[in-house]
Amino acid sequence: MEYLTSDVEVESLKQKIVSSVSKMKFWEYFEWFAVNYKKDFVTKVTYCKYQLTKKWLENNLHELKLTDLENNRQVLQFMLDEYGKTRQHQTVTDFKNLIYSSLNYAVDDGFITGFSKTNIVIHSVENSWSPEKRSDKKNEKKWLDMKEFVGFKNYLDFKLEEVLNKEPIFKNGPISEQTYLMILAVAIHTGARI
Repeated sequence: MEYLTSDVEVESLKQKIVSSVSKMKFWEYFEWFAVNYKKDFVTKVTYCKYQLTKKWLENNLHELKLTDLENNRQVLQFMLDEYGKTRQHQTVTDFKNLIYSSLNYAVDDGFITGFSKTNIVIHSVENSWSPEKRSDKKNEKKWLDMKEFVGFKNYLDFKLEEVLNKEPIFKNGPISEQTYLMILAVAIHTGARI
């Protein structure tokens, strides 16, 4: 194994890495960041969010470079606005947090000198909703009351008893109706949340 023997070699290696990463398109950097800094340190579900973010960046802002975001509020705002055109506020906020995380690492690693963190506004589909629609969405019921819960549980138990001894029924996709009903039964009997 070859070791770096001097500060000059270490500095030269650092400069090569900074030079190569700084030239990356942002989606490439984001993928590099996720693989090198997040993959082994976050849950699979969280890592999946990083992968989905990378895919969106690659598909929608393919030519954007990491250095385009360096101290450039307009480009960062444009990215968030594009993402928010079809997504709700919380989803855009989560996206922003992933982007900021990657940019914080880019600054710490010396790939960029900084990025804008102030005066960034989250725009989302809710911005185009009427006040009534916003109110309806906010007040939308997200649970079953006791009567609905008992009715659904009884229906599910009855339906399961009816289909479990039959051949698998495939209607839409690779999961049988029996499997789908079993998943629902486990969820409802264990108190799974929405």
